[in-house]
Amino acid sequence: MSQIGESIKKEARSERFEHPKCEDVELLRGFVKFYTSLNSSLRTFIHYRVLSRFGKSFEQIILENPSSVYQVLSGALGQHNAELFLYMFKTWLERQGCVKSIEEIGKILGRL
Repeated sequence: MSQIGESIKKEARSERFEHPKCEDVELLRGFVKFYTSLNSSLRTFIHYRVLSRFGKSFEQIILENPSSVYQVLSGALGQHNAELFLYMFKTWLERQGCVKSIEEIGKILGRL
């Protein structure tokens, strides 16, 4: 590939990393949008598992303490499923034009 093509690709990647949707506050708003975009049966399943385990709906937890989202999912669904949920969110973010590592996303959502 030519140098021009490489520099365009590099610039496009750097713009994606600097995209305003990639700020932490916007990521939390994006998480709410992501969660509401999920299939209703999956949301219902998560809702009742979290409600039975923590006494609050998942939506309440997202709004009240977004930095505990990972721990809540891990407690209600198991660690493997919580990790899967993070990867689903990462994929959704990439489709929205925001590229973040799974470590950055996990940190924002409370993965230790």
